[in-house]
Amino acid sequence: MGLLKDILSFFSFKFSSSTQPARMVLTFPRYPTEIKSWRMLLVETITDKDVPLSVMEETRVERLELWKRKSSPYHEFLLAYTVANPKFPGLEAPVCIHIDRTVLPRAPVDPESTSLVTSTSESMVEASKDYFLSQSVKGNPANDCYQRIDAPMGNMVLAYESRLLITSMFHLAAQPTIIDLVATAEALTYSKESYHLLKSQCYWYAGALLAYMERGVSVAPTILIKDPAQLNQSKKELMEEMKLKPGHFRSISIFNPETADVSALRGPITERVADIRGLLREAEESRVARDNDKLLQMREVVREEQEAAEAKAREVVREAREIAEAKAREEVREARELAEAKAREEVREARELAEAKAREEVREARELAEAKAREEVREARELAEAKAQEVREAQEEVREARKEREEAEARARRFERQVEELQAEMNRRTSAMAPPHPTSTL
Repeated sequence: MGLLKDILSFFSFKFSSSTQPARMVLTFPRYPTEIKSWRMLLVETITDKDVPLSVMEETRVERLELWKRKSSPYHEFLLAYTVANPKFPGLEAPVCIHIDRTVLPRAPVDPESTSLVTSTSESMVEASKDYFLSQSVKGNPANDCYQRIDAPMGNMVLAYESRLLITSMFHLAAQPTIIDLVATAEALTYSKESYHLLKSQCYWYAGALLAYMERGVSVAPTILIKDPAQLNQSKKELMEEMKLKPGHFRSISIFNPETADVSALRGPITERVADIRGLLREAEESRVARDNDKLLQMREVVREEQEAAEAKAREVVREAREIAEAKAREEVREARELAEAKAREEVREARELAEAKAREEVREARELAEAKAREEVREARELAEAKAQEVREAQEEVREARKEREEAEARARRFERQVEELQAEMNRRTSAMAPPHPTSTL
């Protein structure tokens, strides 16, 4: 019963992993995309993204990792890590690509009844075992998909839910190209398009892809990093360990990637590599031819646009010249009218200003003359008064001089009288004192 539960949960997991409609716009979309459409995405990368085929040939795969789910149904898948290529849109940094095989149901399955890990009840197991087993034996359409996983969150989720079984590192000189990876995955898809529970399931797809990429594409030896085998184990521990071995479903060995013979795949894969390279080469030639046609069309369009632009420029120049001449004439007329009006206004203002200035000058001259006349009259009056005062003073001085002269004359007369009187007195005294002489008759 436990094995049947694991088988049913295996199918339940597969049903829930159906692909979303591919938009065919990215070489490495972030949603599950069919392997069969991968080559067309490479073609569109060349035609739409203008990525040369040489750049695509330079895009290498650095390592492959084989992972296994830790819980039932122990699904196995492959992770491919590309080398950063700055010339490739979307691969400027290393990219992790998730590749796996799931199964598509023949009848629609209610998504509400399935989940990533389904815990199926006993009644569901009994009711569904005949259906699932018959589907697995008949062979449902396989659903081989790839999608881009963003690190580190994607790797953290994988590490929590899954276990890393094998890491295959490619030497730098022998790293396969992205074209090799696409061709190998596509060849495996077309070699067994139906999902079979025991022959062509996820173990076979992931293991065969890893084995051929190791031994069929890369001629140089690879470095295999594996989990160490535990020897001294109990039967129960060994059974649990076998569940997580590469290519094992529980203790059943289904496909061993380390010992599988993949030589039969060399021919189909080589043909597909050549086919894809030829398709990409045709796409590049088609893109180059399309680009040349576009270039010629663009040159013709540019020439026509240039001629139209020149004609339009000439028309614009002519219209601009006419507009400029009309505007110049209008500006000259307006300038003349403005100059005449301004001249008349200036003449009027000058006349008014001259008249006002003349009136002001006449008024100022009259006021100045009147003031000067008043000042001269005042000065003349003051001068006349001063002269009159001087005359009065002169007259007074004359009167005083006359008076002084009169007084001096009076004093002179008195002095003369006094001198005469004194002379007479002296004469008398002299006469009296002198001896008598004979008188002489005069």
